[in-house]
Amino acid sequence: MSFLKIELTEHIRLLSALCLTALLLVPGVATADSLAVDFDEALRGVQFDPATLDFNGEEQGVGNGVPDAIELALVSAVLADASLDFSNSGGVSHDAVYAAYVAGIEVAMSDLKPLLETWSTSAEVGLGYAMLGSTSFQQMDTMVAAFGAGMNGDYSQALAVGEWFKAEGDADGDGFSNIQEFSALSDRSASAYIAAALDPNAQPDTNQPIELVSAKDSRKTLGIILYPGFEVLDVYGPLEMWAYVPDYNIVMIAEEAGPVMSAQGVATVATHSFETAPQLDIVMVPGGTGSRQQLENQTFLDYLEVVNETTEFTTSVCTGSALLAKAGVLNGHRATANKRFFFLSEQQSKEVDWVVDARWVESGKMFTSSGVSAGTDMALGLVAKTHGIQAARDLASSVEYEWHEEADVDPFAQFVQRAQPVGMGLGELIRSEPAAGTELQQTPRFLRLYFDRLPEVSGSSVTLHHADNPDSSIPLAGMHNMGADDLMMSVGSELTPGTYVVRWNTSYRNEVSPQSGEFEFVVASQ
Repeated sequence: MSFLKIELTEHIRLLSALCLTALLLVPGVATADSLAVDFDEALRGVQFDPATLDFNGEEQGVGNGVPDAIELALVSAVLADASLDFSNSGGVSHDAVYAAYVAGIEVAMSDLKPLLETWSTSAEVGLGYAMLGSTSFQQMDTMVAAFGAGMNGDYSQALAVGEWFKAEGDADGDGFSNIQEFSALSDRSASAYIAAALDPNAQPDTNQPIELVSAKDSRKTLGIILYPGFEVLDVYGPLEMWAYVPDYNIVMIAEEAGPVMSAQGVATVATHSFETAPQLDIVMVPGGTGSRQQLENQTFLDYLEVVNETTEFTTSVCTGSALLAKAGVLNGHRATANKRFFFLSEQQSKEVDWVVDARWVESGKMFTSSGVSAGTDMALGLVAKTHGIQAARDLASSVEYEWHEEADVDPFAQFVQRAQPVGMGLGELIRSEPAAGTELQQTPRFLRLYFDRLPEVSGSSVTLHHADNPDSSIPLAGMHNMGADDLMMSVGSELTPGTYVVRWNTSYRNEVSPQSGEFEFVVASQ
């Protein structure tokens, strides 16, 4: 999940200070019973990993140095000990924390009701973060807002006790901050931290440096490689999914840092160049019309080869697999690509086992997908690999996406265009889309004819008619070459069920004789 940096306002600072003062001055709430709260299980219940999660620091994407589960374990320890009271020295008291939890849990249950059906422990986690201070509360509020919820109720008591539990707070009132207590430990476990933070006599060396255990050390850095002419959905489909995974730190990379224009004319900013990019745990290469130019860009290909040496996973969408194949990193693996431009990837390496029918392919550490929208399915496939199938399903549901879970079945495989066989170069028709004899369930949007050499558009013609009505041509428009020794044109009207005939005449340069021929396909009854 993506967590935004939210500056702590003076209003919140003042509110927290006033609430804390009130709790310290009012002779406490009546002695409360102990309360057992297992925040580790609560974190797992919302699919967070207690062992690595740390996102509640001041900076976006960087923790405060103490794993969140360890901070919450301190809160849990105070809730469980009804006799604990450091209020005389300015520290925490059980009664104040108990009162804050009891007051806050009902509010959190109401505020986070939209999440409870999917993540049943959302309220405990949300309130727990509020009890770690205003910064943690703001991070949690930002996160749940992405799922249609918000922490809008009265959390003043939770925010007040958060002054004791946050990294800069002093739970036992001994004059040393919690982060100092944690940094001084050789055993940085929850139990060791609780023992130090709740023992005024266990004081760290005043010269002890504070060494943060940053969340960036445990999160996987996922780099998306941009280039001019990349396909927008190739990038932003997977990005939409991966941005919600807490331990994925996503960066945008290009040969040169700065805005990179997509094939759709929308720019995306690359924050890193090839030279300044961090080491990547996961890399993704999108497809797009600009991929053809990058196939001739040795700097780009060399970077892919170098990055792949250290990644845990290397992924691609659409014709991004052509770039990986040209860089040599797919050799010996199974892979797939955009079905209509399958030939482009296939032409880059004969040492790749190209899979026509797959929506996406996992082969070792390689994840490659079919065209455009298939990248989102592949991205969820990677989440399932790293976090489990249920996490991927829940993520898809949370953004109202219908995940195509069957990796081996691509409904667009019928449109696959394989690499051209070697012909005589005399203008022979090699294959077509639709293929000769094909039975279609709907009108094709395009006709595409492939030859063994490039035909001249100006000297060629293609007609389409119903087999029972040869004198009535169906409109075809926009004949052009797609750069693969072909002629392509759009079908201008809906076709009724029946058999259709395509007739073609082509001309060529360099003294090759004009050629002609015909083939049929069928549109089936709906």
